[in-house]
Amino acid sequence: MKERVKTFAIAALLASSFILTYNLWFNSGILDASDASFSLSDLPFVRYFSERGKVSVPKENLSYPRKIVINDGSLWVPYYNTDDAFYTLNERTSEIIAACLVGEADSESIDYETWLAELEKPSVYVEYPITVTPEMLAMILGTEVSKVPSEIDMIKDAIITPGGDNESVTVSIRDAETDEAVRFTLDDERYSFSESVLAVYVDKYRREGEGYYEFAFSTLLGDTSMGESGVTVDDLVLFSDSDAAESNIIATNPLTRDKYGDLLQSFSFASQPLRHRREENYENYVENYATVTIYDDGLAEYSAVVPEKGIYLTDEEKSEYEVLNSAIDFAERVWSSVSDETLNVLVTGIEIDGDTSCYTFDYYVGGREVAVAVYPEDGEALYHAIEIIVQDGRIISYRQYMRLYEKASSSSSKDNFVTALDYFVLQLSDESEAKITDLYPGHYDDGKRQVLQITWLAKVESREERLAMN
Repeated sequence: MKERVKTFAIAALLASSFILTYNLWFNSGILDASDASFSLSDLPFVRYFSERGKVSVPKENLSYPRKIVINDGSLWVPYYNTDDAFYTLNERTSEIIAACLVGEADSESIDYETWLAELEKPSVYVEYPITVTPEMLAMILGTEVSKVPSEIDMIKDAIITPGGDNESVTVSIRDAETDEAVRFTLDDERYSFSESVLAVYVDKYRREGEGYYEFAFSTLLGDTSMGESGVTVDDLVLFSDSDAAESNIIATNPLTRDKYGDLLQSFSFASQPLRHRREENYENYVENYATVTIYDDGLAEYSAVVPEKGIYLTDEEKSEYEVLNSAIDFAERVWSSVSDETLNVLVTGIEIDGDTSCYTFDYYVGGREVAVAVYPEDGEALYHAIEIIVQDGRIISYRQYMRLYEKASSSSSKDNFVTALDYFVLQLSDESEAKITDLYPGHYDDGKRQVLQITWLAKVESREERLAMN
């Protein structure tokens, strides 16, 4: 027996030596001094132990709502992930919504107007950054769907209303595409949500005096035409009269020329491809089945010539949630080839069409979105920090606008909500129909300035880009 153990140990050592030698000689570039990139941290077993327990920012943010709005019956108060109270609220609301998805609640169909009316009661409104199927939302929340009424195919938000007995709670969920809705009732004190708890969160906000908020549906704005323009405003646009000054941010491009080789390797290219040409404002690299274009302003694009030769991401039979997580891992791999800083992005879009999925990510700084608008001279516009297209488990397109953001010592104030609304209505007045689906403060980066001030951003139905108030 001892001899067998020794033989096995020697065989394992020989195998590991072979793997190390292969990595050292052929995968690291050590045979070419100009392509040397070997690092112990690149070895799988080293990476496994060094990364154990780590959760990436995009994956962590995936389960967080975009905002949580509390109503104590007299005032609406929004909480974002930069607020200390947000995480307690998120933990509580997540377990309540998850309980509905796993089938612990009774349910009944309600119409959209009834669903909307729940917001005027003492309640909690939870809005997610992406629209997903109930199955994916359940996986994001760490559980599995048991049974969800047929009315609900896609979920974007939910309203949690405390029961008067403090031992029950109702959860109203609408389909994000049809507005059909379902009200779940949880008669279980484990999920109770007292109205007095809501009052505590609102009172905290009142003491800080940070402004007044109201949903558009409760004003004359909700889904009504703005004058003769034909522009409408979604019911759930959050009105605010807050005019507090906020920090500016500084944008820098981390993709310097000395990082090009590392970036190319993250796309499984040689660090110095043989086929390469320099154009006026970008570098173009070509290998057998793909191209990589690196623009001087920090935009990087990978494109597979044929889908079957795209970058392997995961097995085709994996769930959409697993594919998304693999895409996040790949995005972090690409980013780490350019910067040692954390990738501060939020998953903001999922579009699935048969065997093809498109994922978009946006930069966030201090809880505020940085809307990106990049217009390459010889390419397609990019309106997100990252866009990844996956087909049959392979990446066929990857585009990223490489940016680092940090808070500046200066600050600025934005115009009030009504002024911003008037501005966007005027901008859209030439269109026969346009619907503003969201209006919120953030930053706008089109590459034309380094210091980005706080401004208003608008999302318009059927448009990918965000409009910014200049």
